[in-house]
Amino acid sequence: VKEIAELWANLATIQRLNMPERYSFEGEGKNWQEFVKRKIEKKQNLLLVIKKKGEYEVRGFMYLQNIMLPLSDLVLKGVVEDIYTKPQYRKQGLATKLLNVALDWAAKQNTKQVDFILLERAKDLSGFFNAFTKQQKNDVELKSVSI
Repeated sequence: VKEIAELWANLATIQRLNMPERYSFEGEGKNWQEFVKRKIEKKQNLLLVIKKKGEYEVRGFMYLQNIMLPLSDLVLKGVVEDIYTKPQYRKQGLATKLLNVALDWAAKQNTKQVDFILLERAKDLSGFFNAFTKQQKNDVELKSVSI
């Protein structure tokens, strides 16, 4: 949890710099480990981490949140807003692996659509999304939502 919390704090810093009006995280304070624990407790959502086999270092993570119909188990759609790999591991296909696993999981949950949140100023994320959608192989509709 500690290492994931550190990575999530890094991502939150990037998000705040790009869009401070949306990403304040004031309620989180400095306790990112508790933040991650709360995310893990949400059983309808998926938190994935990626590391090299036999090693403990977390190289990246992704969080897929399912938006549910109130008072039911019906999934309206999924949302990926949090995906992060350490800078030294980028351009190695790690985020692609995370997103493929997440979309396969979403399909098994009968999720038909997943929105992928793109910050307009995050050009590298836009490039990743465009490349990913060209090779996507599952039945879940992946839509970009620029903010």
